[in-house]
Amino acid sequence: YEGRCDKYCESFGHVCVSAAEEVSDNCEVKYTVACNAAIQGTSDMLCRCHHPSAQSCDRGSSETPELPPSAGGGKIQVRGRQLLVDGKPLHLKGVAWNPVGKGHHHTDFSTFVDRDADLLAKAGVNA
Repeated sequence: YEGRCDKYCESFGHVCVSAAEEVSDNCEVKYTVACNAAIQGTSDMLCRCHHPSAQSCDRGSSETPELPPSAGGGKIQVRGRQLLVDGKPLHLKGVAWNPVGKGHHHTDFSTFVDRDADLLAKAGVNA
């Protein structure tokens, strides 16, 4: 994505509404930039993306328009901060997983994935 939030958001059909660099990998904003500006010298950025057809929270609406059916055929909706699939709440459990220590570099993660996938599944990670 060349360090640009606009290109990152566009990669999944959204538009960038804000871009920033973070302090010490803790999601605290160090500085903000324009969405089309490259943030150099970082492995991560804070990008806020918005679906073009979704209503803005600033307009007072608590429900976004219905999204197209998923590949599995389920009806997907967003109500306020709740994601629904076929009318039922979907709870995603995820982690920021990186088996490589800070300051180290590895290009082949396959051995780490093989090692950690079962542990992540047992912990209930589903996203």
